[in-house]
Amino acid sequence: MRTTRTTCLFMGLLFITLGLNAQNCSAFFPFKEKTTVEYANYNKKEKLQSYTRSTITVVDDTADGGLEAQVETSTMDEKKEVIQEGAYQVVCKDNTLYMDLSDMLNPEMTESFSHMEVTIQGDKLVLPSDLEIGQVLPDAQTEIQAASGGINLLKMNFVISDRKVEAKESITTPAGTYECYKVNHSMDVKMLVKKSFQVSTWYNEKVGMVKQETYDRKGRLDSRIELNLYQEN
Repeated sequence: MRTTRTTCLFMGLLFITLGLNAQNCSAFFPFKEKTTVEYANYNKKEKLQSYTRSTITVVDDTADGGLEAQVETSTMDEKKEVIQEGAYQVVCKDNTLYMDLSDMLNPEMTESFSHMEVTIQGDKLVLPSDLEIGQVLPDAQTEIQAASGGINLLKMNFVISDRKVEAKESITTPAGTYECYKVNHSMDVKMLVKKSFQVSTWYNEKVGMVKQETYDRKGRLDSRIELNLYQEN
């Protein structure tokens, strides 16, 4: 499976929220037009780096009986001036969400791909609607190639593994306090050199991802993302 983009490669997993629809994709994505979420992105020194805002613009039935949401996204600097804009899709079929792995990456990881032609090939990230503590989720891997003027310039490979629902916890962010499922996974990223990370993500059944923390192989914080705004129009 392949998709091609020229802008932001971030936000698929950062916009997973609860909703109701025709085939009962009833958890972790609203499939409701004009719903907007905004996240604040912090670096390893806990300094605010950027904001990422996404809005569902269109929700359609798919040919195979599922649903597809078209999402417009923008990355803004700390003063909320737009740095880049993009779009992505989220598909639901049989009560399961399917997303590009590349949408999990934080803006710092994808900065090298700005203003390039990007091709993505690999697995979709799968998230079922019935999360339970102790549940093991499918692994996934993909490859991203960035080109300019038809010439390949950069390639990134990454693997998501050891995905597991670890706990239920209460998380507070500027957007409010939420009861969340905590999902841990390992992430290996290779672009010139290989880097390994441990990632914890907290999901609320009503508003989706509330918080995400990424740690390096020595257990030091590498980045943090938290919900700053959730709005249904």
